[in-house]
Amino acid sequence: MATQAYDPRAYQQQQQQQQQQYHHQQYQQHGQQQPHQQPVPQPQQQQQQQPQQQAQQQQQQAQQQPGDDQKAIYVDTQHDDMIHDAQLDYYGCKLATCSSDRTIKIFNVTTSGYTHTTTLQSHTSGPIWEIAWSHPQFGSLLASCSFSGTVLIHRERTPGDWIPLQSWTNLHSSSVNGVAFAPHQYGLVLACAGSDGMVSVLSHLRDDSWGVERFKDNALGVNGVSWAPYAEGMEGEMRLVTAGCDNQVRFWRKVLGEDGGGVWEVDPG
Repeated sequence: MATQAYDPRAYQQQQQQQQQQYHHQQYQQHGQQQPHQQPVPQPQQQQQQQPQQQAQQQQQQAQQQPGDDQKAIYVDTQHDDMIHDAQLDYYGCKLATCSSDRTIKIFNVTTSGYTHTTTLQSHTSGPIWEIAWSHPQFGSLLASCSFSGTVLIHRERTPGDWIPLQSWTNLHSSSVNGVAFAPHQYGLVLACAGSDGMVSVLSHLRDDSWGVERFKDNALGVNGVSWAPYAEGMEGEMRLVTAGCDNQVRFWRKVLGEDGGGVWEVDPG
């Protein structure tokens, strides 16, 4: 039997025809999608961008429609110099501010805004460092202290009409840095902290006069004073704390006698 000679060109054409038939069958079985077609990366990029776009949209919506917790009242006090203190009264309806311009400004405040009612100018020299409201049991009283060493108490007679009630100019030999009213259960009592290292306690008496107690805290000065709350079972004692220029905080106690007298001493704890 004769052997057919090997023809490379015929063999190559045969292999190409078989490959074309195979791809044609695969195309008919799986539709028009090419078997070796690479996936388009665009959907994956869009998936990566979606969280960033959502975060940006949420941030824009929060800025355009702020919630109740983001709302704030900004008070344009019209002070001519820096503000050192701002205090709300017992009911949170009156706001007092004090400044280096030697004035105290008082505002009526609500959830929707504020109204300036008066400007107090009784301090004639030096910045006003701090202010304090009394308990409403004693009316609408506002205490203040200044660099000049002056301590003032103003009273509101009628809405918006304020008058000086009491003034002290020689309590301290230098700046008075802090004032604080005691809990109302002890009566109308005001503590003052001075740069001369002294603490003054001013008490309104039955004859409408004022008693003055003074004690030495430290040699470098006192920057602040605050009262301990009134506590049941502790009616016979008064406590306060001071912040000193010597980097120390001191607790003080006064044991009240039958006539309300007593001596301020360091609280042994």
